[in-house]
Amino acid sequence: MAILPETIEEIKSVANVYDVISEYLDLKKVGTSYSALCPFHSEKTPSFYVSPQKNIWKCFGCGKSGNAISFLVEYEGISYSQAIIKLAEKYGIKVKFSGKENFKEKSQILNILEKVAKFYKEQLKFYPKPRKYLLDRGINPSTIDKFDIGYSPEDDSFIKFIEKENIDKNLLVDAGIISSIDSKKDKFSGRIIFPIKDLSGKVIAFGGRVIDDNKSPKYLNSPETKVYHKSEVLYGLYEAKEYIREENFAVIVEGYFDVISPYQVGLKNIVASLGTAFTQKQAKLLKKFTDKVYLMFDSDKAGKQAVVRASKIFLSEGIEVYYTPLEDKDPDLLAKKGYKVLKEKLQKGENFLDFLIKTLKNTESREKRASLIKIVLDILSTAKDKILISEYINILSKETGMLKEFLIEEMKKFKSNKTITKDEEVFIKKDKLNTAEKIVLKGLITLDKNQVLNILNNYGKISFSEYFNYLMDAILNNELSEKEYEEIKSFETPPITLETFEDAISSLIKLNQEKQLKEKAIIFGNTSEETLMEIYKLKKSLIGG
Repeated sequence: MAILPETIEEIKSVANVYDVISEYLDLKKVGTSYSALCPFHSEKTPSFYVSPQKNIWKCFGCGKSGNAISFLVEYEGISYSQAIIKLAEKYGIKVKFSGKENFKEKSQILNILEKVAKFYKEQLKFYPKPRKYLLDRGINPSTIDKFDIGYSPEDDSFIKFIEKENIDKNLLVDAGIISSIDSKKDKFSGRIIFPIKDLSGKVIAFGGRVIDDNKSPKYLNSPETKVYHKSEVLYGLYEAKEYIREENFAVIVEGYFDVISPYQVGLKNIVASLGTAFTQKQAKLLKKFTDKVYLMFDSDKAGKQAVVRASKIFLSEGIEVYYTPLEDKDPDLLAKKGYKVLKEKLQKGENFLDFLIKTLKNTESREKRASLIKIVLDILSTAKDKILISEYINILSKETGMLKEFLIEEMKKFKSNKTITKDEEVFIKKDKLNTAEKIVLKGLITLDKNQVLNILNNYGKISFSEYFNYLMDAILNNELSEKEYEEIKSFETPPITLETFEDAISSLIKLNQEKQLKEKAIIFGNTSEETLMEIYKLKKSLIGG
């Protein structure tokens, strides 16, 4: 299912970049433009500018720029399609899709989930037992409201509700709320309800916990549906995402209360994996907001194994991993002691690779030392950062007396656990690519890989149109679909040689510099002496002076 190009064009023409960004940032007027501290990197002097007249934004500190759509993608951490839909709702534009039936069904499921979530939340007011349970767990009313916590009654309230609302039972089955159209109760009957939300705040699933610990299973989550894929979701991320960006790290825990209780006392940059093994998609999701995570898991064998698995995934996405072992209390219980205790616990967290090296130093058993060395090498084999790999190979070599060359060869034997995925839908057609972009993309899949990578390394990162950037990343990360591969092969271009490939890269770099030059002039105008000097320097670099 794809959003039709005419809808995208309509939204681009209607969505005002100032209207959108001013809802997120405190914009100050500077001439005909507006400025603010950039939300995408740390700075003390504003370098983020918005030009309402030209409908663009640009940060001259980190280099990011774009329109209202790209701002939402960057700031909210949502997909291109989600940004389009959000802007369409803001401006009252009807979104047109190809594959309408699939979209219609998903919309119906989401609407039902929203209605059921409100029903559960309302029911909590009428049943003292679940309210007392939450109170005994230390959860206050404002936190219950913040996380939309509810209750599913054991009586016939749910059946009466769906009859009153005239809700299609087949859709309730599709939403994972009832087992069959003959069900007399929902799956979560008698449980405290935790709505699970996507990044835009839409309810996509539920988690339920029994009030009586003698009943089992203690926790029950929604099954996979057309709108819920557990490997792509983190509980609490919708509530935590701005705090994660602000603190520049995320705390990872395992359960609902492990998120809710710390959040309540002030540790708000916290999310949960809901007891499942961390996935590549979840790591990619967090990468939109931070490059650092603290894993607050149990210190037992299972907890440490979970940390090893998660570390391999995070490092493969370029995310730094810190380990905060929990000896006897989970984050929920630790939060009862207050924010200060939680913060102190986090401050004791160590870089997980450093933790392993330190453990190795303090271990005398040959068998255990060999096991730790293998764990470190296994983790390093997935890391994206070559400098980090080199540093830890050196450290490991000094600690063990083993040759670096031997450790590198051993590391290569471990296979990366990275799952290749395609997370983003693409809505821009190939005719939006210029000739230079087509040559570069086609060269990447048809020329000798080592030779083209050497050329790329000489020029650094190349960035241009949205579709080009998407395909470039997909090729370099081996995430290109068969359909996209065939599409690139079919591009009409001059003959592809190493010479035409390099010329195309050079052309794109100059076009990008010209674009920056125009953006600078557009946003600031040509009246500032300082700006004129920057423009002069850019122009000089374009002509090679």
